Amino acid sequence: MIDEEWRYFAPGGALMPGGPSTWYILDWDQRRIIAVTMDEEQESEDVAIKYLHRHIDTLGPDVYGIHLSQDGELVSVSTSPEDDETRCVYYPPLQTIEDRLSGPIKTVLRSDLIELDRLSPNVDLVSYTLCANPTNTKVIFKYYFLIQFLHKLWHEVNLWIRLPPHPNIVPFDRLVLDELHGHIVGFTSLYISGGTISENKSRMFKLKWLEQLICVIDDLNFRYGIAHQDVAARNLLVSPKTDAIMLFDFNYSCRIGGIGYD
Repeated sequence: MIDEEWRYFAPGGALMPGGPSTWYILDWDQRRIIAVTMDEEQESEDVAIKYLHRHIDTLGPDVYGIHLSQDGELVSVSTSPEDDETRCVYYPPLQTIEDRLSGPIKTVLRSDLIELDRLSPNVDLVSYTLCANPTNTKVIFKYYFLIQFLHKLWHEVNLWIRLPPHPNIVPFDRLVLDELHGHIVGFTSLYISGGTISENKSRMFKLKWLEQLICVIDDLNFRYGIAHQDVAARNLLVSPKTDAIMLFDFNYSCRIGGIGYD
């Protein structure tokens, strides 16, 4: 379950001076958009989110919009597909990466993933079992379903998949493909248990972890030409096998001197 603080997001709305106001609220946990309409003018989505949270668990999967009273009570619900604000997402073909890499690419179908937990928006803990390897593999599945987040995931994939194995970088695992056309819908990285440095405060931070962190940043900058740009406790893990610091989350990363470099 996604933490309530991060569960809702408003990608847009239809606001009229004096009202009515409609906010399109995305529930990251249920992965759907609900149009929330109130007769009053609502310059911020905060009120719509507050009242949607009150009703969200009672709304059926076919509900696309709700009309609320001033005090947040349900006036009506809409199951009309015309009120569905969800947009079709573009998924790049596998060939867009295959043609640029010299080595083979490991893939897994989205339908083979078993969801274990919803960690944060667009990030799930999943597992899969392949015929060639009967061992159950636990990984982090990162994906998107809003077009405005495509570029971040696409840059992250293209950078992370090209990094050579490193003792202080969480390994890239596989590209995740859709079942119909084999297009890229996301990717997986190896799951490291124990929580991040930020989450698990019971561990005493070790000097060697700081030394390892400095070394891996130097390697990214000077050997691979990559700026991570989001080195923080929330993006650092500790391997239970090697007791080594592990850096992950390259969604703000870029090639030094390239697009997105600060």
